[in-house]
Amino acid sequence: MAGHGVLLPMRGRHPGAKTAATSQPPTVADHPTTPAIPTAGAGAPQVSDHPVAAGPLPAPRTTPAQRRPHQAKIAQRVIPHDLRPAALRDELIELGDLFCAYQQREEPDLELLTGLQERKARAFITWADVTSEGALRWEARRAEQAAATARLQHQQRTGDITGDDGPPVDRLLSVSGQWEHARSVLAHVAGHTPLPGPDARLLVLMLTLRTAHTGTGNLVGQDLTALGLTDPQDLVEQLTGCGWLSLPGTADDLLASRPENATPITVPSLAPREDGTGPFTFGKKMRPKLSG
Repeated sequence: MAGHGVLLPMRGRHPGAKTAATSQPPTVADHPTTPAIPTAGAGAPQVSDHPVAAGPLPAPRTTPAQRRPHQAKIAQRVIPHDLRPAALRDELIELGDLFCAYQQREEPDLELLTGLQERKARAFITWADVTSEGALRWEARRAEQAAATARLQHQQRTGDITGDDGPPVDRLLSVSGQWEHARSVLAHVAGHTPLPGPDARLLVLMLTLRTAHTGTGNLVGQDLTALGLTDPQDLVEQLTGCGWLSLPGTADDLLASRPENATPITVPSLAPREDGTGPFTFGKKMRPKLSG
């Protein structure tokens, strides 16, 4: 009002003022987009407002390592791929496979093993000649010894131990004439065993060998149990009951005796006669050899 000296703003536009744009509602482009959260399906775990620890990242795929070429071996020795002649290398590889197959057998075949060891010995000798490696010759000698052992074991199992080099007993008994003494003991037992049955004959044979020279000897319980008899105590009691065997104690005492307290035994029928002779002609030194 003019009376109070107050200046009122002019209602008209100021010459320097600009006209403002008409206000419009914000559009989608005016705000940054927020990624949508996928809606969990039925049975899916619900998202909570707690922070979730990030799980381990899957390991990156790697290129599979190249496999080394197979190395043929025999007796823990690698067979060189460039070994010549090729026939020798083929023989060594085949023998290595055959020995591996033999180790997988459930039952041993000593005849087959003998042949394999003989082939191995020949192949290793040739290998040593080609490479001039002394250790191969040593391995060949081992194979020869293994072949001889397997052959002997096979012959003993099958009973086929005859040959052009004489009777088999000559090879097993080191002194000439020992086999004759052994046969005399076997013949005596066959005609003088007081009890029937194979167990009785085996026990009488062992007792005869122990007392062959003087009719007396020493025995321990292990000597009886090692024979694999069905009832050694009963057999001892029957032998003492019929008078063929004499003991200072009982059969139980004999079975319980140990080397430090061996039991003395007597077979009266094997004691020397009045003229000093007995059923056998071998002396004191021969008896323990035959018994062993």
